[in-house]
Amino acid sequence: MHPTLRQALIRRFTPLALLAIAPFSAAQTDAPPPTFDPETGRSTLNYPPSPSADFLHMDLNLSIPDMNTRVITARQHLRFTPVGSPLDTLTLDAKLLEIERVSAEGEPVAFEHDGQTLMVTFAEPIQPAETAEVLITYRIVDPPNGLYWTTESDAFPDRAAQIHSQGEPEMNSYWFPIHDFPNDRLTTNLSVLVPYGYTVSSNGRLDARFPSPGVSPEGTPRFEYFNFVQDKPHVPYLVTLIVGKFDIVDVGTEEIPMPVYVPPGRGEDVAGTYGRTADMTAFFAELFDEPYPWDRYAQLVVWNFAWGGMENTAATTMYDGCLIPADDLDDHDEEGLISHELAHQWFGDLVTCNSWEHIWLNEGFATYCEALWYEHDRGEDDYLAEIQLNFDDVIANDRGTAPADPAMISKLFEHPEDIFLKDANPYPKGASVLHMLRRRLGDEVFFEACKTWLDEQQFQSAETDQLRRTFERAGGQNLERFFDQWCARPGIPRLEITVRRENPSQAPDGELTVLRVEQTQAIDANNPAFEFDLPIYQAGEDNTPFLHSPSVLRITRRVEEFELFDVVFNFPPSFIAVDPHLSVLAEIHVEQSPDTWVRQLKDGPTLPSRIQAARHLAELDHGRIHLRDTAADPAKHHALRTACIKALAAHGDTPALLGLAGEDLDSWRVRAAIATALADTADPDPASLGWLRDRIESDSSTRVRAAAIRALGILASVDDLPIIELATRLDSHKDQLRQAALDALVSLDEPRGLEIAISLTRDGLNQRTRAAALDAVAQLSVHDPNAAFDTIRPFLDSRIVRIADAAGEALVELRDERAIYLLEEMAQTARDPDDRFKANRWLARLRRDLGEG
Repeated sequence: MHPTLRQALIRRFTPLALLAIAPFSAAQTDAPPPTFDPETGRSTLNYPPSPSADFLHMDLNLSIPDMNTRVITARQHLRFTPVGSPLDTLTLDAKLLEIERVSAEGEPVAFEHDGQTLMVTFAEPIQPAETAEVLITYRIVDPPNGLYWTTESDAFPDRAAQIHSQGEPEMNSYWFPIHDFPNDRLTTNLSVLVPYGYTVSSNGRLDARFPSPGVSPEGTPRFEYFNFVQDKPHVPYLVTLIVGKFDIVDVGTEEIPMPVYVPPGRGEDVAGTYGRTADMTAFFAELFDEPYPWDRYAQLVVWNFAWGGMENTAATTMYDGCLIPADDLDDHDEEGLISHELAHQWFGDLVTCNSWEHIWLNEGFATYCEALWYEHDRGEDDYLAEIQLNFDDVIANDRGTAPADPAMISKLFEHPEDIFLKDANPYPKGASVLHMLRRRLGDEVFFEACKTWLDEQQFQSAETDQLRRTFERAGGQNLERFFDQWCARPGIPRLEITVRRENPSQAPDGELTVLRVEQTQAIDANNPAFEFDLPIYQAGEDNTPFLHSPSVLRITRRVEEFELFDVVFNFPPSFIAVDPHLSVLAEIHVEQSPDTWVRQLKDGPTLPSRIQAARHLAELDHGRIHLRDTAADPAKHHALRTACIKALAAHGDTPALLGLAGEDLDSWRVRAAIATALADTADPDPASLGWLRDRIESDSSTRVRAAAIRALGILASVDDLPIIELATRLDSHKDQLRQAALDALVSLDEPRGLEIAISLTRDGLNQRTRAAALDAVAQLSVHDPNAAFDTIRPFLDSRIVRIADAAGEALVELRDERAIYLLEEMAQTARDPDDRFKANRWLARLRRDLGEG
């Protein structure tokens, strides 16, 4: 899946359309679960379940007679062979399916089904050398998970009914019986009968398509049959089904079809968004010396998808905001998402994590491949800017300590979704670990190891130790400590570094530079000091590197001191850039003189070293003119320019920001950063407000307009409410302007804002907007608690996952005792155990917030 972006609701200035890629998951919790049950003494750690057999192949026949009636009849042929010992009972996950018959070799067999697990008992045990097959006949009735069914609605009069699946982590067993875990693989064949006029997509290649016998009163066929063959094994959660009406545009090559499925009438927008897919595919295939492994690569834009993208084998599902209109291509780009999901076809599909604790092998690689694509297509600075974003995410969130908090690799979770949401997050931290490995081993060894990994593990499920050994063989280094401290323990080093000049004892008349490094994170028996090599760059008087200075400092203890030169110089370094290529995933604070930081801002050897200088200058009342000049320079990378703008905001330098705003700025990113920075100053200067109003009215960039709306909400008074209210009536790509207006209404905190937020929960709007509106209603509930509660309550039963989850979160935010009854009822009566689990978590948080637990 595309990266889960945490705390979307509280990151005020990033558009919710971008941040809210993951649903408001009730699997999120404030504290990790304990590692054992104190009553029983039983371990609560999660270990992979053993499949009851080796599953070889599935033939799945589905009949969907009416796309507006949520019922599917199904026949599944499941082929398997026992492993190790004779098998008398086959155990399958089969959640809320209506099992009608089970047979083997044409004869009925006994079965039991408790609504979650199907147990098939054979008259005679099946021997390990035998291959057997069961035929399961069943119905799928109104599935709450796994298959998401959007029926026709008066709120969307031109939108046809649609079905999409979402199997990860363990949800495909809501629509077919299977061992629903990634430690087994099988080939699949899906045969689907749908009403004529609808299109079906699944894994692999389309092997057959034809109308069924019989015609409608209009003279057209009543149904059409589609058969998809996936003849290379993949894990169950990657099996996909999409049914809908689409424009289909192929952006592929003669060798690999690459159809893109988009809403009817949007086919002309495909090339602008997805036109680089073939280039990305060729790049990854060459970089990893592994041809694209599947028969085709489809990308399908569907309604009400709760995530950003899902890398189903040969057929990625994407959310409905992916497709960019031609007018919005200047300030929108989905190449990160597209490259991420495409990279999964190798890392996640060809090679899959064996259990959820190792999900970083999927998501870390896919996230890192985004940066690799940027490096290839846009250059080193864009690569390093992406790595910096990953580092920043980890630095901000991964503050846990062992043994209480889960590491990136950990069996400590209550629900598989927890893995995707934890602070030691497998997306940015996994990508950061891979970048550090590349820096440590060098490009040749690193990429050779990646090639070997794919060669040796393809069509298998794998674990982290196997990857470690692959890199060890390639590089000739023992990497146990590296993987232990960066993957298997929570937290990161947090470094305080001071630079001072001293008289050396061996040369009293001279001076040398001493660098002191202290690790300030919690250090104890369970969390020892990290050990790593810390690169530094020392610039001489002309800002070139000192020839005799060490380039790497070996850190092994809480506090280390280093004499930087092996010869005595009569002048200090012009500046010392610590870790200029982001070789160590650490929070680094360096105490140097302001003038030193100014020199590093100008002449730092890498983009991250210059960003480091801008961030340190933000803490010092110095260098404003240099920050301003850098921010205004179109030749500088946008990441550096925005870092300088943030530094000016930290200084409260409204005049400098307005001076920048008055220039003809070429970059929408810079204009958006200025809007955010003006709000950060908390200075309602009339000139600031005027510039923000102008941006809202006339800026060519939707993203800038959204940033200006959010900023106006913070700085303005109720007098600007009409401008913000108008924004709630403006259509925009991904509905960014409405979502920005909701944030602004929360910031203004006026009674009218609650009324507007309530109106934006209505059907017919973007699902992410409606979810954001529910959050805004909760935050503004002080103005009318009863209206807020009455608005939120019915959405707890929404069929749209993101909206139902947003309602649950909003009820917790309300801290209204009436919500206890609603959540208790849901926890006791919800049809789906996952919904009961979510309700219990919301209930526990609400009771705690109300002082009841």
